[in-house]
Amino acid sequence: MKKIKTYNEFSSVNEELTRGQRTALWLPWAMISKAGQKLFNIYPMLNLRWNDLKQKTKDSKFDSLFSTSGTNGKMVENLTKINDLPKDTTLKLGMLFRNWNIYLSDRKSKGGSYGPSVDERPVIYLSKDEIKKGDYCNFERLNDRDIYTEYKGGKKPENQKDYPMVILAAKYSEKENLDNLEETIKDIWLEFTDEYPEFEIDPSFNLQGDYLRVYIKFNNRVIRFNPGHSSKVKDEEFIKLIQELSETTENLLENEFGSFNHKMTFKIEGQLTYTGNAGRFGTEIIPEAKELGDSDIYDSLYKMLAVNKLGLYDHRFSIGIDDIQTLLDDIDSCYTTDFYLIELRPEENKATGIIVSGISVVFRKRIK
Repeated sequence: MKKIKTYNEFSSVNEELTRGQRTALWLPWAMISKAGQKLFNIYPMLNLRWNDLKQKTKDSKFDSLFSTSGTNGKMVENLTKINDLPKDTTLKLGMLFRNWNIYLSDRKSKGGSYGPSVDERPVIYLSKDEIKKGDYCNFERLNDRDIYTEYKGGKKPENQKDYPMVILAAKYSEKENLDNLEETIKDIWLEFTDEYPEFEIDPSFNLQGDYLRVYIKFNNRVIRFNPGHSSKVKDEEFIKLIQELSETTENLLENEFGSFNHKMTFKIEGQLTYTGNAGRFGTEIIPEAKELGDSDIYDSLYKMLAVNKLGLYDHRFSIGIDDIQTLLDDIDSCYTTDFYLIELRPEENKATGIIVSGISVVFRKRIK
């Protein structure tokens, strides 16, 4: 008996499985659900679809199996809780004993499975959460053909206003807490703005709470890092204070959500082209830029990298402290113009320093 897990313990284990493992685990249930759809006209895998939507509100990396990834948005409609669906559907048996909430919206829609409807249709939201206007939710519309027999086979019912559009909704339950945490993080970073009042701090979470960006706004100012200094970039007082406050912020996040890591990233001001291959540029960034195949980032013919465009496409390309130091140590391979002008007038376009116009500290929840 000691080896028997509760449902909640099982669910937490299930959430850590790979997509292939989850497919194998739920495949028998999916087959039964499909059979129920054919034999008894029961909507397939309704609960599993909603559970996937809900898990996506907790984990931005979650790979949905039974639903789409959903559409994020703020509930801007007035909702009235009702006791039952107003029309016979395939959903009712699938909703038995599952604590579903049914909401009728004050919005009407002309959407339909086979193009726009002539009639404005009621809109109904199904959820296992308590939702209201102002909540942030993950939405997925259910297909009319799966809900109503009258829509099957390319048919449309005559009075479509009698057939509500049905949307699954899963609430982002952490949103209010995240808003409060953003204010706490601003308080943590007051030490920075007191020391450097010309800058602003703008923290921003994703809806799941597993990603945070603290953006340091330069307000049309720049910082210049020059080569040849005895001290490293990481030892600059400005950078050391950012790192100290980042560690405090990381501790706050770990107390709320579990283990995080963070990285300081830099926005390069102006054109900066790198022709070397030192440090992470040679081992990671340039090989991945080649694989990406975007000649605006890396010119394979001239072997030149547009450093100022890194980070705009993928976080793997973001420029960190060590990357700035690499560029300073190899400043003779840095230029302030496009690829073709370097070949024509290389000495005129050599960089004499690295200019930065923005800094972000990105926090990501560690993958177990």
